[in-house]
Amino acid sequence: MVAQSNISAIRKAYTLLSENGGKVNNYGMTNNEWFDFLVDLNISALGLERLTQQLETMSGSVANSRPH
Repeated sequence: MVAQSNISAIRKAYTLLSENGGKVNNYGMTNNEWFDFLVDLNISALGLERLTQQLETMSGSVANSRPH
């Protein structure tokens, strides 16, 4: 079970993967498979934060211009 505090971080990472799947997803996984992978891995909140920052950097930091 994923901690409730991690759900928003997972959703953010999933959104980035969905919007930038062609550039970010280098492993031939569908976005749903990526989401399942993140959930199954049950990454800590810190780990998800780092992953999200990396994805934002890889996707041209589009998400950084959005209000949080």
